[in-house]
Amino acid sequence: MTRHLIWDRPGARLVAFLVSAAVGCGGSGGESPDLPPAGPGTSDDVFEDTRATSIQFDVGEELTLMAGQARDIVVRVEPPGRHTVRFALLGKAQDAFLSANLVETEPDGVATTRLTVLGAASDFMLRAAAGRVEGNLHVLTLEANEASLFVSANYDSRRTPELWVASVHLAKTCAQLEGLPFPDGTVSAMSSSRMVEIQRVPADVDLAVVIRGERFAGGCRGIEPLLANTETRIEIDVFDRPMEIANLSLDMGFGVEAATELNPALEWLAFRAASAFTGAGTDLDAVLDAMSARASAPEEFEQARSARGWEALLVTALTSNLAGNGLRTKAQSLMQTGLWRLYEARAFVGQLRAPGSAGTGELVLTSVIGLEPEQAGFGAESAVTVAAEREDYLRIGSTLSWRPAPFLAQAATLTAREEDPLCDSAADALADEFGCEGVAELLADAGAVPGQAYPGCTAACMLALCEAAIDELWARVASVDLPSVPWQFSGSARAEVDENARPRRVEGTWAGSLTVPDFPLEMPGPVPIQGPFSGE
Repeated sequence: MTRHLIWDRPGARLVAFLVSAAVGCGGSGGESPDLPPAGPGTSDDVFEDTRATSIQFDVGEELTLMAGQARDIVVRVEPPGRHTVRFALLGKAQDAFLSANLVETEPDGVATTRLTVLGAASDFMLRAAAGRVEGNLHVLTLEANEASLFVSANYDSRRTPELWVASVHLAKTCAQLEGLPFPDGTVSAMSSSRMVEIQRVPADVDLAVVIRGERFAGGCRGIEPLLANTETRIEIDVFDRPMEIANLSLDMGFGVEAATELNPALEWLAFRAASAFTGAGTDLDAVLDAMSARASAPEEFEQARSARGWEALLVTALTSNLAGNGLRTKAQSLMQTGLWRLYEARAFVGQLRAPGSAGTGELVLTSVIGLEPEQAGFGAESAVTVAAEREDYLRIGSTLSWRPAPFLAQAATLTAREEDPLCDSAADALADEFGCEGVAELLADAGAVPGQAYPGCTAACMLALCEAAIDELWARVASVDLPSVPWQFSGSARAEVDENARPRRVEGTWAGSLTVPDFPLEMPGPVPIQGPFSGE
């Protein structure tokens, strides 16, 4: 009699069948001479696989599942090739089943079945065998007290979060949380989109669900306990966190708005400063007076000036403009051209600092048209007000104290150097404009002694006197006692905020005024002025 073990169906019991075979004509119980004797290389196992040397589960030796879950179980048989894998559930597995108990491997030696657990059990075993090798997987199932939650943000704002984080607070309400945004809960997940999936959410407690975009927007919604092993979708209204201006620090730049004509207040300041150049007389008289004052022999200078008719001689030789008010006009032109530097977008450069949260701070200027603030007549530090307004608007306001005279002198010098790199100062440009070299030669040639304008003063002597005189006249402009001009401005700009709702970039416009004493207007008062500003 030969015993064969045959599987009646996948996952069922083995049924033993006795198959009897007649032995000879007399029914002898001896072995038939036609059957080979048992020995090495022979077996009565229909699943005999002598090639399999090992079998392993991809998940390792232990697996935890929630009641109601299903999981693909993958085993790998060595060496790769075709093998028959037998799966069986052992122990307290009455609420578990397999999609297939008998699986043929792929050519790489991998076989897959699907395990489903309907209820919780303390533990059971899943056995996989190939030939005479086997492996065991310890399976632990837990009560189904978790669920999945899909949270979407209802958000309408110009801010653009790159990261969204959703989370849940167990047994809490939104009223118990402080925001905005609200703090993250104990179970959380993140996404680059406004829909965030949170897995393994406890299903037996009330929840406060929060979602935030970066840390500058957020919302909260309370929900009742979730049903175990379900997927729930909710939407939460999300609002922007107010812009944070405490400890603000921005590198600022601003200037006057582009125009075809100078602001009338600035133009008037240049005219006032140029008036100090020569006073009420002509430019020629002013230059000769200054030369006389610096001469080594003023009496002889004045005697020659009168006897030789220098004024008449020079009026004839010089253009009528220069003999009259040409130098004043040139000085005013240099200053006005320099004032156009204020029309550059970053004519003023500095740092806006607001260390507290009370809306006050300071504007620290670092340069004005490329000059040190003091050189340009501005104070280095000015008080400033800072306010965060709706829709991320940042408003700043300040009043700069300005002494125009130093600025005008420096701006004119910059212009002179730009027009002629050989000029070191505005005074040099004015000396060239006046023609000091030609004046010196003309007066020396007209002297009582040829080559001497007056005894002992040659053309070189007169040239030095002329240049020194114009230096002195220009010094009057640079030190003219113009009154201080308050430069008031207020700017508003929509800010780009960082992940913590702090302004990191602003670009907008400012509007203000210049208060110039004695400004020739029918309605005296502050002169409007405006321009762009930016900060980063």
